Amino acid sequence: MLGDFIWVLVLIVLAGFTGWMGYRSRKGGHGWIRWLAMVLSGIVTLLLLTILVLGFLPIPPDVAPNPTVGHTGAPDNAPTRP
Repeated sequence: MLGDFIWVLVLIVLAGFTGWMGYRSRKGGHGWIRWLAMVLSGIVTLLLLTILVLGFLPIPPDVAPNPTVGHTGAPDNAPTRP
């Protein structure tokens, strides 16, 4: 339980850090470096936030598949009559 909170905190800190770096890259010197840094940090920030949001979604329970009516199994498992 504590480990889950630590991972959530780590993801929030990393997403905040990469977002801040993207904001700070607007003050970069060269135009192409500035835009490259902004785009890459934005992509990484969105990826981290997506992982964080998907981590909060409920996990569906394991459900057994519905059996097919009248299906007895593979031909190897079918009963044989002499």
